[in-house]
Amino acid sequence: MSSSTSMVKTNRYRFRCPTTGREELFLRCHLRRYRHWRGEAIEGDCATCMRASKCAAVRMIQHEMREGRAIYLDEAGTTLHRVPKDIMADLERTVIRPMHGQGTSVTPSQLAALVRGDFDGVTGKHDVPASVGAPVEEAPARPKGRPPQKDHAKADMSGVAAKAKTDLAGAISAGMRPG
Repeated sequence: MSSSTSMVKTNRYRFRCPTTGREELFLRCHLRRYRHWRGEAIEGDCATCMRASKCAAVRMIQHEMREGRAIYLDEAGTTLHRVPKDIMADLERTVIRPMHGQGTSVTPSQLAALVRGDFDGVTGKHDVPASVGAPVEEAPARPKGRPPQKDHAKADMSGVAAKAKTDLAGAISAGMRPG
């Protein structure tokens, strides 16, 4: 499946998913990723996150593949690891849209939470930010009317372009096909 050596049965690397809030085994996420890309049904919230490129495990797998070595390997499984800061920064910039949940088994309430991004991956709590439900500033009004159009009829028709236009007009008036 992968050149990464973290794809072993004894890997018990655990982390809290910053998007869904669940405690996950990296190995389970690894397998879930392959099932999703093969077209098999997986958990709706995970499928939605993978479609939106907001899945931490996928970013971690890509990191291992770039490095060519196992980075997320813990055979003891006694520690709940944190998602690396650089991956968290990438995930914070990624936005989930409602269209990412289409065709998955994600519930409307789960999709709404994912779209709002109201899960705090550090504390592990679902909190609705103060900005949700707050009035949104309106965009500045667009100017009325059409933008000024260039007058192509007045364009300089000198040289080769003018001759081609004249030849084409003559051919059309003579009933000949141009070309």
